[in-house]
Amino acid sequence: MNKYLSTILSVIVLGMSLASSAQNFTVTSPSTDPFKKLCKPIKAGGSFQMQIKVKSNINETLTISIDKDLSFSTWADWFTIDVNSYAIVKDQTVVFLLTVNVPANTDENKYYFNPYFNARKGTTNSPFQGGDFNIIVDNTPPQTPSVNISSKTSSSIAINFNSYDDRSVEYTNANAGAGVNGIKSYTLVLKNPDGTPKETKSADAKDISTSYTFSNLAGYTEYTATVTATDVATNSKTSPGLATRTKVSAPTNLTAASISYCSATLTWASTPGATRYIVSRSENGENPTYTSSTSLPVSGLAANTSYTYYISAEGAEGESPRSKLIIKTLTIPSPSISGPTAVCTSSATYTVTNLPSGCTVLWGQSSNLSLLSASGNSATFISNGDNGYGWVKATFDSGCGTAFNSSSVTTGLLIPEPITVAFDFPPGRITAYIDGVPNATAYKWYLDGALKFNNTPNTKVVFRRYQNDYDHVYYIDVAAVNACGVSYIRRAEVSAPSGSGYNAFTIYPNPATENITLAISRGENTASTSLTGTATQTAKFISTSAYTIRILDSSGMLKASVKKSGETATILVSNLRNGIYIVEINDGKNVYQQQLVIKR
Repeated sequence: MNKYLSTILSVIVLGMSLASSAQNFTVTSPSTDPFKKLCKPIKAGGSFQMQIKVKSNINETLTISIDKDLSFSTWADWFTIDVNSYAIVKDQTVVFLLTVNVPANTDENKYYFNPYFNARKGTTNSPFQGGDFNIIVDNTPPQTPSVNISSKTSSSIAINFNSYDDRSVEYTNANAGAGVNGIKSYTLVLKNPDGTPKETKSADAKDISTSYTFSNLAGYTEYTATVTATDVATNSKTSPGLATRTKVSAPTNLTAASISYCSATLTWASTPGATRYIVSRSENGENPTYTSSTSLPVSGLAANTSYTYYISAEGAEGESPRSKLIIKTLTIPSPSISGPTAVCTSSATYTVTNLPSGCTVLWGQSSNLSLLSASGNSATFISNGDNGYGWVKATFDSGCGTAFNSSSVTTGLLIPEPITVAFDFPPGRITAYIDGVPNATAYKWYLDGALKFNNTPNTKVVFRRYQNDYDHVYYIDVAAVNACGVSYIRRAEVSAPSGSGYNAFTIYPNPATENITLAISRGENTASTSLTGTATQTAKFISTSAYTIRILDSSGMLKASVKKSGETATILVSNLRNGIYIVEINDGKNVYQQQLVIKR
């Protein structure tokens, strides 16, 4: 048999032996991926460790080892086996630790290995094969990363980038968690104009998309971006610097100057790089006004009104964000009118004391007045001859808004309102009172034609009753005094109560608003007689030691009930509505009633 034939037979016998023995052992390499059995790519001159696990499936005790020459052939000197001989029994797993040192001059390629094992029992060897794997030697840097600007603002720059590694891509395609397109990681650097780093961002390729935004940047500033791609074998490539400038910043120091009722001037600080500014009252920038100045007068505004303006800067790189400025126009004050409270047949002059700059004053009046003249901040009026109430009105007009105020006046001489009269409050007296007359300075009170109170400021007076005035008619007159003179009189004709000089009780005030006071005539002190024909009749009086006061409405419904004693009693009536009521006093023997008017 020749040597060639002998070699062929040896290979055939070994192959048959390996095939039969392989079923007796399970060989795995956990250092590779489960799909293509690839080890992590490595550069020439690098090293790594890997494991090969062998599990026995036969019921024998064997000694197993790796046949280094058969397993690795020409590349055997790459591998160092930590422990290359293990005794193993059925279901036991042993781990071979391999240190792989790839020589520095190794060519870039994918190297395939399928380890050979010897399984010995005594002098008998049962070789087997398994746990094949590939070593990728990657010596070439990735493609130069492509970098471009996708967008930018005054404070940010967004970039898109990408790279690819021809050798490591097979590994990342089979192992999604190892990288993307053969790239393990990216390092993004943005540099300031002076070359110092503004921001550095490093991230695994699997965790970062191919875009990134640098933020917190200065407006209208040139920055330079670079991207470094590193493949799985740690080869790296850095892109050329890509210089770009941020947009101009939004205007700052926004203020409003020369604010008036109808206009204002908007101002802001100069923005570096701005060629013009855009001003709008819309947040969306609608209906803009363009200016190259850092101020803009605005007019056509309404007084006492708030306005919001949005101002942006525009430069070669585009428009900045909008800054917001809120202004409020001046409020037109209410006119302060100074002048007399009464207008007589002679003229009366009124003046506004607070006419603001930029406003004119317009005058108006009630129908019983006439405007004689107006000049500056004053106007003169005269009465038309009608006595009554009137008003003078001043209006400030700014051209974009108005404010007005009125001053109530009387024209001519006002006659007092009807007189209210009460007898015996206090006893033996007549009390007369009126509502105050607007703008009256004094009053004249008469009793039966005789002037009793001359130019008194009082709207309530008390007259002494005559003796034996039963059924006497009293004439009570009052006239008001103001700047125009003395008014016509208001007269009340009242008769003294018949049958007695005194009532059992009196109510004051009547009409009333908040409280009433009842004055009780005591029988033991004021007992008297009155003559009716030739008979003498003794008057009946309320006992002041104890009595009950009730207030009933016009329907007879009880509204209040209190127990009192003494000559006077005060009762709160502010809870009663306007109307007519009956006040009743019951001392247990006699019942007396009087009418009460509530008027507000």
